[in-house]
Amino acid sequence: MTFRTTGDRREALEKHLVDNHPYDSPEVIAFTIDAGRAEYLDRITRATRQPFARSSSAPTGASDRWGSNVWPSDGPAPSV
Repeated sequence: MTFRTTGDRREALEKHLVDNHPYDSPEVIAFTIDAGRAEYLDRITRATRQPFARSSSAPTGASDRWGSNVWPSDGPAPSV
């Protein structure tokens, strides 16, 4: 599973994943984005700063399951 967040939120995301994962030592690795489309990078920043707005594409309970500031890449993006 892949999660996307901003650099200043990485440690909080890692802590959440490790604290809530059933494995003793889950694989958590990070990659830095050196460049990207500005609109996409802005969307990542917005999505990690605001609670999700419900949309028809967001599964029911998604914000409860993943936390209000985390969205897995294998699902639809929230409307923000």
